Amino acid sequence: MEGHPAPTKAGHNIEKWQRWLSERTEKIGTTAGERTRLQIDMLRHKLAREQHELEVARGAIEARAYRKYAELLDHDHKILSAELRRMPTLYSPRFEGLGAREIFSMWNKALDEAFKKFRAAFSETEHETLQEPRKVVQFERKAAAAG
Repeated sequence: MEGHPAPTKAGHNIEKWQRWLSERTEKIGTTAGERTRLQIDMLRHKLAREQHELEVARGAIEARAYRKYAELLDHDHKILSAELRRMPTLYSPRFEGLGAREIFSMWNKALDEAFKKFRAAFSETEHETLQEPRKVVQFERKAAAAG
């Protein structure tokens, strides 16, 4: 069929095909032969299938990303909650006999340390997941042709 949208590297552009089909249908109207109508019908079905496959692929990718980051956050949340839960046991005896300022200062330092551990764990795992493995392709060196 002449004038149809060319496929891109990523596949067919569904919106261009829809526009092209609607323009073509308007031009052909009711005078179209059965073969042309069947071709248009086939293209509409292909378009619907491509749209469906695209939506399925997007959902699968989103679900994979959600699972990956949910696991990372769960791991790092466990680190942070463990640090926070051990603080009362660790610092309660140390607070005895101290004034409010000293307690406040010690508590803030302990919280800062806990959050630093959380940030370090999160950025470490995030950095690991964002790095792509390096792909090195070795080429054979050929001797230059004697001229």
